[in-house]
Amino acid sequence: MIGGFENEHIYVARAYHNGSLCPGKYVKSTGKAYVPWGGNEHCKEDFEILCGFNAKWVKTSSNYIPHNAIVGGRTGGYEIRGEPLYIGRAIIDGRLICGKAYTRYNLCYLPYKGKEIEVPSYEILVSPDDEIQQALPFTTNSSIRTYIRSNTTVTIAPRSQYRI
Repeated sequence: MIGGFENEHIYVARAYHNGSLCPGKYVKSTGKAYVPWGGNEHCKEDFEILCGFNAKWVKTSSNYIPHNAIVGGRTGGYEIRGEPLYIGRAIIDGRLICGKAYTRYNLCYLPYKGKEIEVPSYEILVSPDDEIQQALPFTTNSSIRTYIRSNTTVTIAPRSQYRI
């Protein structure tokens, strides 16, 4: 799923970092994902890309999370374990960057130019209002993870099996 634009389309991705499953961005020209964590942008070679999903972006700010917001990851490691991380995006320097929204600190965190940028007003990814709200489960039966939401199938493909 296209998550924004930074000299090229960027895609919604997620990867593990310090025990957290963290939403971030995939940049096709580098073949890598980038996640925000601990004040820095972290480059990842092992990641997942969100694809084939019926969703939309809505404006929000602070810790207001719409009832149908999509959970894109979970905290772990040094953070409070198991709290949801949502998929957010905002404009920085004229570029639309996707990252994680974390309600504990009322901010959206974006991986950009080697840093983790904090923004209080952002867009959050939500499922259409006519779908049943539920968090994406983090279980897998194969190397390609498929999640079922109402009548929509969400497929998360590991980098090695994804073509853009």
